[in-house]
Amino acid sequence: MKLRLDKNLADFLGEIQQTVPGQKVFLVGGAVRDLVIQKPVKDLDFVIQTGSVELARAVRRRFDGVWYTLDDEHQTARVILRQGREDELVLDFTSFIGESLDEDLSNRDFTVNAMAIDLDKLDEVIDPLGGQSDLAAKQLRLTNQGSLQSDPLRVLRAVRMARTFGLAPTSETLSRIRLASYNLNRISGERIRDELLKCLELPGLCETYFLLKDYGILFQLLSRAHKLSGSGRSFAQNDEEDFPDMDDYLEEIYLPDWSMSRGDFTKNPLRILEELIVSLKQENTLPLINQENGLKIEQTAKELSRTLAETLQGGRKREQLLKVFALFFLHHPAFGDRSVKLDCQQFSLGLTNALMFGQKENAFFSQVCLGYINIEKLSRLKMLTAVEIYRYFREVGTFGLESALLHNAVQNASITPDIMVLTTIERLILSWFQEHEKVINPPRLIDGDDLKKVLHLKPGPNIGVYLEAVREAQIVGQVQTQDQAMELVREMTMKRGNVKSSLTDIDMVYQDVGTGKPVMLLHGLALDGSIWNDVVNLYADQARFIVPDLRGHGQTLTGLADGTLEQFADDIAALLDQLEINKITLAGHSMGGYIALAFAGKYPQRLAGLAMVTSNARADSPEKRRSRLDDADQVSEAGSKRIADGMAPKLTRMPDLVQLGHQIIAKTLPEGIANIQRAIANRPNRLEVLSHLDITFLAIAGADDQLMQPEVAFEMAEASKHGKAIVLPGIGHLPMWEAPVALGALIVSIL
Repeated sequence: MKLRLDKNLADFLGEIQQTVPGQKVFLVGGAVRDLVIQKPVKDLDFVIQTGSVELARAVRRRFDGVWYTLDDEHQTARVILRQGREDELVLDFTSFIGESLDEDLSNRDFTVNAMAIDLDKLDEVIDPLGGQSDLAAKQLRLTNQGSLQSDPLRVLRAVRMARTFGLAPTSETLSRIRLASYNLNRISGERIRDELLKCLELPGLCETYFLLKDYGILFQLLSRAHKLSGSGRSFAQNDEEDFPDMDDYLEEIYLPDWSMSRGDFTKNPLRILEELIVSLKQENTLPLINQENGLKIEQTAKELSRTLAETLQGGRKREQLLKVFALFFLHHPAFGDRSVKLDCQQFSLGLTNALMFGQKENAFFSQVCLGYINIEKLSRLKMLTAVEIYRYFREVGTFGLESALLHNAVQNASITPDIMVLTTIERLILSWFQEHEKVINPPRLIDGDDLKKVLHLKPGPNIGVYLEAVREAQIVGQVQTQDQAMELVREMTMKRGNVKSSLTDIDMVYQDVGTGKPVMLLHGLALDGSIWNDVVNLYADQARFIVPDLRGHGQTLTGLADGTLEQFADDIAALLDQLEINKITLAGHSMGGYIALAFAGKYPQRLAGLAMVTSNARADSPEKRRSRLDDADQVSEAGSKRIADGMAPKLTRMPDLVQLGHQIIAKTLPEGIANIQRAIANRPNRLEVLSHLDITFLAIAGADDQLMQPEVAFEMAEASKHGKAIVLPGIGHLPMWEAPVALGALIVSIL
């Protein structure tokens, strides 16, 4: 056959020959085959009797390319011209395998690849093995009987040759391909991986699949990844008589029904998957989305196509990895036998190790597998909420898109597709691309540093739990601001409960936080247990804090109040009974101190320690008593806001804390304020109670307190047996807000 080469190519080949005058240079392999069938040529392979590396170096200089050696033993080197451009050209140079060109050609894989062109005679094809005749006859034939045994990877190349050029192996070649496939276990995972990816890239994934199956390659690939028993056996060249029957050959792997229907691809998930990918790339359509439900379908299709085109590792794209995953995943034994557990980590690791994929690719396989399983679970929910979609992608990330695509292909390949699964897939994909910021990745309102700084939380796994709870609350609209996010976490850090007992008529709300010796923190008038949050968060690793909302305050109702502090003491005793705490240290703020002393007078045996915080053991003066009783009478009519307006500015000189205190007071039940004001107004002088307590006592005052004089603390300390007074400089009536570190340390010190 006479060749007519493009003038530019002919001139270029002539220059290659001129680089080594006096030596014969031959163009060989796939380039010659492509020229014979008049197909464009991109890569050129050259052989020379000796000096191939020197020739490559000279060509690099002549054409200003880059070069490097590929195989020092066989003297193989590569030159790349116009690197990185669309017209990039790769030239490989090697010395003869054997003593002559004929011997070199006879050592190649198939006759169609065993042709050569002498660069001095560009119009003649050297074809000693009949490659041109085989191309014309559309048949694939080996160059020699041992061709595949010398390099079993050539069985995968046979698939590529058959698919690319429409060649059918001769009966002898097919027999030897099947035999040689058993020896793929001798080939490195990298080489198998790269050749398999080339096969799966060819149009017509189903046709490629059935060739892999017919040639016996599929069994070896699956058994290598799934660790089946037949994967370790290999055959020598003369083992044809021991070669198993194909039915026995495939017996050990799971073969789905669609793998048996070679003539009908309509229900083959590989075909549907391939068509879906093609439609995304070429038509910007998304067949798996109901056009009535999907907004911006064309844009979503483009974005999904770009996602599949992303390079993950080693230059390999997600689209390629999805095809590899589908090939191995759909043949996992778990699909044929429900008693076999599908362990996604084990599956992905087996595939990764078998074909030497990287860590990122291993994560891809594992998460696509997990996503596939989770889609079925989601489809069984009565309602697929935005939070469930968020959790799905939180677990499997962006690779959950590949899970959805594969599941869609499998469903549409089944005789009766599961509508709930298909609906779930549609929701997942639309949520990812059209509601990403709202459902998949809402903006972070707070981070771990915020929690550690503001709420004084310690580093640990709980930080992540709290942040995820905030994001889920964002998705459903429960949280929209940073303050709301902080409040949600603050609530989560508190262990809440309710108590009922024969000692009390109310259902008291409390918080139980931390580990260590128990201490109960009692809040002041018209406030609630939340005022202690900073102290609790700072010292929860050093003590167990019990923080109630006292009767008529916070979330605890007033109940059948009798206007006495002793009733509050009974409430505390009831709570301790429920928590099975025999003895407790009490820290009472202002009103909470009055209640603590009432408890000390009624239940002294249950008191382990006592701290009075900006509080007083004396009874009110007559003037103060009349003022309290007037407030109690008026609050029911005027409301709690009146009390807040007058009281909040006296709590502290810090404006933001005044505002916060006002908010809490204004929300307190008017009847609760009225009841406690009457109880406080009627309390006796309890300095004598302090004198009888044989426990550690601490009186804490604020030097800048507008409601309680610091001298009162020293009077109480002097009255007690084991008392001490501490005045906090620059602090007002709310040291738990103004100086939580100092106050918490003092309270913990008496445990």
